[in-house]
Amino acid sequence: MSRRVSQTVITKPEEPLEIFLDAGELYLAEADTRIRSLLGEGGIVTLWHPHLKLGGMCHFKKVRMDASEPTGRTLNAAYADAALSLLQLEMVRAGAPPRRFEAKLFVFDGPDAGKTAKEAGQLLHDFGFKLAMDHNGSGNLVFDIWNGDVWIQKDAPSMIDAGKAPQDILEVYLDPGEWYFSDADTRMKTLLGSCVAVVLWHPQKRLGGMCHYMLPQRNGGASNQGLDGRYADEAMQLLVDALKKERTRPQEYEVKIFGGSSMLEGSSINVSKRNIEAAYRLLKHHGFRIMGEDLGGRAHRNLVFDVWSGDVWLRKGSR
Repeated sequence: MSRRVSQTVITKPEEPLEIFLDAGELYLAEADTRIRSLLGEGGIVTLWHPHLKLGGMCHFKKVRMDASEPTGRTLNAAYADAALSLLQLEMVRAGAPPRRFEAKLFVFDGPDAGKTAKEAGQLLHDFGFKLAMDHNGSGNLVFDIWNGDVWIQKDAPSMIDAGKAPQDILEVYLDPGEWYFSDADTRMKTLLGSCVAVVLWHPQKRLGGMCHYMLPQRNGGASNQGLDGRYADEAMQLLVDALKKERTRPQEYEVKIFGGSSMLEGSSINVSKRNIEAAYRLLKHHGFRIMGEDLGGRAHRNLVFDVWSGDVWLRKGSR
């Protein structure tokens, strides 16, 4: 069952940027962004400026740093007081004081939920935020910054609908030149620069694959050593061969493509452009449907693909 926490209706952006936060992380963004986190520990604070359409989220593990904790020069977002300090600093830079934000507090429904909610609520008051609502529970939390809506998905009929991971998942990290194809109990991760990742997902059979290629094709033609995932044409053929073994067809898959950043001046710009062009050409050739993309620019990308739900989580870094 999906519970809607607020009810403001504003048109969803055509291509929203989706960000996933683990516990101990925070994010502040503009209106074209959706932020998600799984409320399974600590608490989550969402902050929304209704006029600027600016919003932020932090997922804290504890409200305040213990006196016994070692102190350092950097603020640790695992603690709500530190996370709110970091968010407040970004708000000041954006010319948006805390009193203009609507705050919502969500606390994991554990044995200390009451104490955590009370302390976090007081902390928000101390920082000057207006607490619009608070809620104890658990589930998949989604914050749409374009309209300020916060959704909690709880007690869904399946783990797919709930956005929750299987009890035991296999995490696979792809280095450049690697690829992987698997079923619903798998999470794939990679880090992209000028390389391109192609993500395939079968919504009915919960099958998925990813490749991380470095160049459009190899110089000197085919090799007698077999297909090599470093090259776009060969990486795509490896994925196509894998999905055919599952008696599925390219037309049945949803495809998203990422990467192709120009990380350095000069030759890397040409490489990234050629990698992007190769993705379009090869996907059309094999008959895939492109459902989404995030390409180009000058930043690296952290990518997480959950095969059980088809979700792809993207985090961009600075140049």
